[in-house]
Amino acid sequence: AENGGGIFINNTIGDLRVVIINTSILGNTASGQGGGIYCNENIFSSNSNVAISVRGLSLIGFNSADDGGGIASSFGCAITIDSGTDLMPGSGLLGVMGNTASRYGGGIYLDGSSSLSLQGNRYGLGNILGDNIYPVTLSNNTANNHGGGIYAINSSTIEIMDGYLDSNQSTTGSGGAVYLGDSISSNVSFSMQSSTTQCWQNGKCSIVSNNRADLGGAIYLQGTATAELHRTHIYGNRANFGTALYMLNSTLNTSATANLEGNYFYDNGYNGTGSYSDKYVIRINGSGNDSLSLIHNTIADNDVNDSTAIIGIKNGDLTIKNSIISNNPEDVFQETGSNTTDFSCVVASDLTITGSLLFAPNFVDRVNNDYHLTINSGAIDTCASASNLFLDTDNDARGLDVDNVNFNGPYDAGADEYTIKPELVFSDGFE
Repeated sequence: AENGGGIFINNTIGDLRVVIINTSILGNTASGQGGGIYCNENIFSSNSNVAISVRGLSLIGFNSADDGGGIASSFGCAITIDSGTDLMPGSGLLGVMGNTASRYGGGIYLDGSSSLSLQGNRYGLGNILGDNIYPVTLSNNTANNHGGGIYAINSSTIEIMDGYLDSNQSTTGSGGAVYLGDSISSNVSFSMQSSTTQCWQNGKCSIVSNNRADLGGAIYLQGTATAELHRTHIYGNRANFGTALYMLNSTLNTSATANLEGNYFYDNGYNGTGSYSDKYVIRINGSGNDSLSLIHNTIADNDVNDSTAIIGIKNGDLTIKNSIISNNPEDVFQETGSNTTDFSCVVASDLTITGSLLFAPNFVDRVNNDYHLTINSGAIDTCASASNLFLDTDNDARGLDVDNVNFNGPYDAGADEYTIKPELVFSDGFE
């Protein structure tokens, strides 16, 4: 079809509910938008209200279009997806997977106040929908230009709970997993986090991994876009600039905002080997006043280009508090232009951040990417409160005071709040 190779929805009047359960929308093609599904509410009717729900063992897979290889919403539709898999061998193909776009949004394209909710847990009235056995999955989607996984502009909103965004790619553009905003004013909002209930992988329920792009291997935002990323693991992503996150504004009257709290960043980049330069894990580059806040994050063992740093900022606002940045041999921080910075209680591997603390973080097993703190970590009880969130990814409360340790308060630096676990006692042997 021209739009909507599998399903086409356009110019509705009144309410329309499309419910897709245990169904594959597979291998369809659109020359315009929405290879699998195309949705466009009636722009001329205030009574138009369209909701699409993709549930259970469903697959939006291997479809193609110019924009929105899997799904395209060009005006106002509300889309909810809870299907997915952990991508382990034998786990099957579920979720939004393997779609391609010749332009924007390999997996999903959102425009004109559209909304997307990816739910990887139980939800709905009485928690009767979804499951907590598998994540909601967006994987292996490709856009030739921007937004390998998701492309969102013009006041669209995205909410992801216990999601798995893996191996999406923008071959020549930006935002390997997620692209947010445009160069003028877009008001796009994005949030992603793990839930505080039982989920598919305890302590690691929200993942953005192995995505690829020119700018922003995982996430790219500009214009007036806002991003909230909490209690999430970001790893294995690559880009020429900003392996995990890239923020750009070319005009003085716009500013993008990203608030990152309680996240783990590790194994992003490969020191410029192969097809990507891997400059910076996080990059702010613009003429506006882009604002980035890093609270209670653990950033460790990323392999960025040795000529750059973990964080690079040009003409922006940067706040780093109660965080661990442990990465050698690269510097923690580089800046150019006119910036505003606010740093406190940063356990860092060098002194490029004013007031940083050269304490040993002492992770449980950094070789295998276990960045929980051990009892002898210098990050324990090092900080005063700076957080809006009350739980870490293990659902441990922040500010748990360890006896006789306090340095500057009961809060630990980094994403993990150390808790003393009950000792295991054997009934015999004691060997």
